[in-house]
Amino acid sequence: MPTDGAPTESSPTPIPRRLRRALLIGIGALVVLIAAAGLYIVFGHREPGEKSQADALEEFRSGTAEAQQGPTDRPAAGVYSATAEGVEDIGFGPLNEEFGPEAPVTVTHGAEGCFTVRVDLNTNHWRRWDFCVTDDALVEEGEVTSIQREFPGIKFDIVTTFTCDPPFGLLGRDGEVVEGTGSCTGENDSLEGTTSVEATVSGGGETTLDVAGEQRDAVVVQRDSVLSGFQGGTETVELTIDAETWMPLRISFDTDVDTESPLGRRPYRDTGSFTLTTLEPAT
Repeated sequence: MPTDGAPTESSPTPIPRRLRRALLIGIGALVVLIAAAGLYIVFGHREPGEKSQADALEEFRSGTAEAQQGPTDRPAAGVYSATAEGVEDIGFGPLNEEFGPEAPVTVTHGAEGCFTVRVDLNTNHWRRWDFCVTDDALVEEGEVTSIQREFPGIKFDIVTTFTCDPPFGLLGRDGEVVEGTGSCTGENDSLEGTTSVEATVSGGGETTLDVAGEQRDAVVVQRDSVLSGFQGGTETVELTIDAETWMPLRISFDTDVDTESPLGRRPYRDTGSFTLTTLEPAT
């Protein structure tokens, strides 16, 4: 038998009126804060614009003077004009963003026949592919993606880097696609976690692409990837590569993954393409 005044299992101790009032005020304040945060994100999000050719050229000139030295058996370094289309879908409509229509493409040179191709799809999103020209073929060493979002007083930038070791072949010097498989690993600079990538390279045939009024012979190379770990899903990248200069005249991509976040796994889709409109870069 319980002693007088002691609570029983069927009669829990009532919460004092003052504490109930404090809890209700706290819950109400939390609801208001959540609603306010949602409105702040929706109405305070700074929309992206096109990355200007002038800004891309200024960045190129300030950061790559030494890197331009080296073998000439690769695309000319500089800033190319291009058009882009597509959308980045982060799983929350008001923050999804479209690409283009103008999208400068910057080529920089590294050591031993290596070069990078970066496209600024808008002012919040760029992608970069890392290539090398070896004695036998054009190979891919990795890929880097940068995603930004900006609100009044708040800005974040997530950079994800994929490294392929060893690099895998794309297009041989004989003009044939290097069909096969390769592996890459990816990490981003904001959250801990590793993504494993299993890639399969296949040929899409020969084609001709009109760039700035000139017909260019090209070879289509397709890379299909399966991602697991920190990010899980698939990605398909199609590269239309100039048969003479190794320059990607067009790259399309379709990334459909879910990724870890502070709110749990979230969907992410990045679908689009760019196509060059000039063959000679500005330097």
